[in-house]
Amino acid sequence: MGRGGYLCRRDLGFQPFQERSDILKVLFRQTKANRYTLPLLLNLVEKWDQKGVLELDVARSPQELAHKMTGADGSLVGYSFMTPHLGEVMEELKILRPLLGQRDLLVAGGPHASADPEGTMGLGFQVVVAGEAEELIPRLLQAWIEAKGSRDLHGIWRAAHPCSLEEALPVSRRANFMAPLEITRGCPHGCTYCFTPRLHPRPIRHRSLSSVREYLAASLEMGRRTARFIAPDAFSYRAPGLKDEIESLESLLRLCRDMGLKQTHLGDFPSEVRPDRVRPPLLELLLRYCKNRKLVIGAQSGSNRILSLIRRGHTVEQVFEAVKQVVASGLMAHVDVLFGLPGETTQDRIATLKFMEKLIRVGGVRIHAHMYLPLPRTPLFGLEPAKVETWFMDKIAALHNHGVLDGDWEAQAILQKKILSWRQEGLIRAT
Repeated sequence: MGRGGYLCRRDLGFQPFQERSDILKVLFRQTKANRYTLPLLLNLVEKWDQKGVLELDVARSPQELAHKMTGADGSLVGYSFMTPHLGEVMEELKILRPLLGQRDLLVAGGPHASADPEGTMGLGFQVVVAGEAEELIPRLLQAWIEAKGSRDLHGIWRAAHPCSLEEALPVSRRANFMAPLEITRGCPHGCTYCFTPRLHPRPIRHRSLSSVREYLAASLEMGRRTARFIAPDAFSYRAPGLKDEIESLESLLRLCRDMGLKQTHLGDFPSEVRPDRVRPPLLELLLRYCKNRKLVIGAQSGSNRILSLIRRGHTVEQVFEAVKQVVASGLMAHVDVLFGLPGETTQDRIATLKFMEKLIRVGGVRIHAHMYLPLPRTPLFGLEPAKVETWFMDKIAALHNHGVLDGDWEAQAILQKKILSWRQEGLIRAT
């Protein structure tokens, strides 16, 4: 086993690729939604195929995938996607499935496949990778190379152990493609609408500073001088061996500066912070080291009843105090608010609306509005979303028109109905 009991590549029976004359391709479907995942998957393939015998590529459309499969003795075609993109994936499978040969393998992974592997198999994928790619990609590649045909590999491949974050970086040198670095995996909070604590259960894993250094060196080598980080809560990062989050974050941010990064972002997209973690010393670190002057805060509701119901672990009052501290420091607060949750009442939405207006009056605050999306294998998935009144949606639109609110709540309202219909039709089988 690797450090801290996590699975490492040497534990997986890793064998170097044996050179052969066949033309074998590994192709990943690239979308806007998986741009942060794809470089890690490419990196895993590159580390496994150290001789560069596999032809590794990405495609930006199903037609491009079909074209790139041409001339290969076998192609492993990978899709990584989330539940909101299920409709597009189903349409693309109609194009690709008739093209599959004996040694071709159509593989699904990512959050949706991990949450609903049986349903994903039912869509027409031949292999579903359910769990962490660091363990499963090397295993699958080895088995695919050794198999005479792909049929023996069909089925659901499940990760057995949590992997160390040290095992791979979101950096593809072959594709000259990289993504923000995941510094924390998993979340100790069990919010009932969120799949993260189910996809990555405890223990929470934090990336070491030596691994961060390796990533930053690769970034500079590839001409990138901006660092961004991914974490469920950026203020909870704890570098192994350091005493607390203040020392950890200062060490992380100082490392970025000392290595010559021109810009460092932390606490804005693609990460956020919990309101109960906001403290002046952490805000001072952002002001000293980071380029971003905006901090994303996960409030979710202006109703303490709803916050308790969805197990957020903080109160409305803590959100307000955090926002005041952020604004007082000179940063802008971008506050996530979620509505349409199962069990939410009109009174809860009135409380949320009043709370948003109260936050806006503080100044230096923008609301980021979300319509609740049901996600498989979350505690709320089997429950019906609350019906949101037209007057409430009109109020949200008015705040948007005044420039104090943004978000994709309208598109999410349509998507919510689609997810419910997919569940009803059995296209999503998980509960």
